[in-house]
Amino acid sequence: MENENLIEFTYRPKTEAKRILPTVLTLAGASAVLVVLSVTAPAFRGLISLAAVIGITVSMYLFLRYAANDFVYSVTHGGEGEMLFVVARVIGKRTSVMCSFRIAEIINVEALTKAEKSKHAPAPDAQKFNFCPNFSPEVVYLIKTASPSGKLEVMIECTDEVAARLRDYAAAARAAESDEDVE
Repeated sequence: MENENLIEFTYRPKTEAKRILPTVLTLAGASAVLVVLSVTAPAFRGLISLAAVIGITVSMYLFLRYAANDFVYSVTHGGEGEMLFVVARVIGKRTSVMCSFRIAEIINVEALTKAEKSKHAPAPDAQKFNFCPNFSPEVVYLIKTASPSGKLEVMIECTDEVAARLRDYAAAARAAESDEDVE
């Protein structure tokens, strides 16, 4: 599918790592206190050690998931001239592609508030991914796709303009695909 109206773009959502760092540091500090306490309180050593390990694990997960990495959303040309939506994760100098699908496969791009996100139940046959760089954002966008390989529900953080652009690109890509099928 060749469509000159669809230009490539990249969007990098703003991360608020400073918002999650106090939680991570508090949890890590409390876990360190629990480690010291487990040595001095032999009666409850097992429970205290378990709580310390859980605290350290959760703090490391929160740090690695929300403070140490960034997500980059790109619309780019794929192999056969079709447009792809690509989600990449950047950790330091390393970039890894996390998800990629054809723009023409996008069915819907909808905004969800925190309350709507918590109530949202994905389709039972859909794979669900969350590529939001921030912990509990005010608004996320849910991209629903359908392809021969299955359904996806991808949550991203972006601006209204980026979401509108994705909707427009999806409509144009589907129209171009249906024109090719007619010929």
